[in-house]
Amino acid sequence: MLTAVDGKVAKPEVVKQSVEKTKKIKGLYAGIVAKTDSIYPYQGNLTINFPDKKDKPVLVSKENESKLINTVSQVYFDSRNGKLIVERPFSGLSTGNQIRKLNKAIHTGSILGWPTKLIMFIVALLTASLPITGLLIYLGKGKKAKKA
Repeated sequence: MLTAVDGKVAKPEVVKQSVEKTKKIKGLYAGIVAKTDSIYPYQGNLTINFPDKKDKPVLVSKENESKLINTVSQVYFDSRNGKLIVERPFSGLSTGNQIRKLNKAIHTGSILGWPTKLIMFIVALLTASLPITGLLIYLGKGKKAKKA
């Protein structure tokens, strides 16, 4: 479906950092958080994805909760020295990628703030009660007296 929106198939992003050998600096992640807040100054949740290997970058995602629809912008930093590698603001993505980035917000109900969270909670409660009420109805049919 998303291919129809922008005509592109989603490919995993590959961001590489420089191959130069440097020692890790103290306060690296505090500096990365400060740089991310200066790049994206709005209020929102910050998610840091730590690299699984030494030669991979640190991915920092920040949600923009000040907009009507919560959007997520990303920044890649060098995992050894904290230098900025690349910025991926939500507004710079294609339409299909923007829809893909909204997937989590849609499924958690946070796409339009607390009203949609409340609606999603009520829908989840109703959905969870369906198997229970179905079982009760099924068990109740055996108790009825048969008509002569």
